[in-house]
Amino acid sequence: MALLLAQLDLLHEQIQLEEQNVFNMLKILVLESHNQIKSNCSTLSVLDVSCCLAKVAVERGYTRPTFNINGKSSDDMVLPDKNYDHSIISGRHPVVELRLSENGIQFVPNDCVFDSNCHITLLTGPNMGGKSTYLRQVALISVMAQMGSFVPAENAALKIVDSIYTRIGAHDNLALNQSTFMVEMLETADILKHATSNSLVIMDEVGRGTSTADGMAIAYATLAYLHENIKPLCLFATHYHEIVSKFFSHRLPFSFDHNSFYLNSSLSPSSSSSTPSSSSPTISSSTTTSSPLPISFDKLKLMHTAIQDQIDPTSNSLHFTFIHKVLPGICTNSHGLYVAALAGVPNSVIKNAESFITTYRSSII
Repeated sequence: MALLLAQLDLLHEQIQLEEQNVFNMLKILVLESHNQIKSNCSTLSVLDVSCCLAKVAVERGYTRPTFNINGKSSDDMVLPDKNYDHSIISGRHPVVELRLSENGIQFVPNDCVFDSNCHITLLTGPNMGGKSTYLRQVALISVMAQMGSFVPAENAALKIVDSIYTRIGAHDNLALNQSTFMVEMLETADILKHATSNSLVIMDEVGRGTSTADGMAIAYATLAYLHENIKPLCLFATHYHEIVSKFFSHRLPFSFDHNSFYLNSSLSPSSSSSTPSSSSPTISSSTTTSSPLPISFDKLKLMHTAIQDQIDPTSNSLHFTFIHKVLPGICTNSHGLYVAALAGVPNSVIKNAESFITTYRSSII
């Protein structure tokens, strides 16, 4: 028995020694071929990503984008200066679309078109209207296209951008003693310092982290700097409707009513008292008496996320439907109280807020 155990131990040692020899040989082979292995890994990773993108494109009906390029060098593409042709037709947010489809809800597609006549879009709209989703989907489609992917759109003819800058969301940095507004301003400053005319800039509610007056001033000045100095492709979303009503209402082909829910006569319900009258356009008194703008904003267009309002005949109360469609025009009411009510804020708080708004608006007219 002792002899058998000794022989068994010897066999185990021989097996371990042979395993070590095989492993050492494998290491030598790997080291000798590491360049080829790295190359193969890179190729396989590209194939893996490409197959995944192709699978998603087929399953979700993506389309092949094209790029608008005016000039080329012998060895590389040259970004054409001041080329603003950038068109996304019926674009969709890839992630939001997937999540909605899982619940049987169809995503509402939207267009985004820039050209030499307009390279900045000023976007207004109510809370929950879809502004942030729209901004993100435009950036995502540009990223997907430039990485070689098909994109979630009916058609996409894009400008090649050298960078994509975003100022979206709100957060602080306690470790660096930076407030939410400080972080927002740091990000804004970085964009204004480094963006170029070949950049895509996404700005979502600049200036919201401070007082209304300061925030509105910063938002306006940032928009003006982007328009006059940097001249990038830019989507600029804001809830500061006073900027639009004071500086841009004279450009609208329909009436401007501070109490209106949206300004697009083709979508306004005929029963709504806020429907603009195209036959007798009126401009608010604050607009007609304001001094001329030193900046024309001639390369800027006004867009908004539309809603539909309906009066419930049983309760005689007003209800809104967020249709998530981006259309020409402006929105002059964020409908924050309506969203607060949807979130379950007590009715007494909502009523008190409505009274405050009525008093506040009457005091500034």
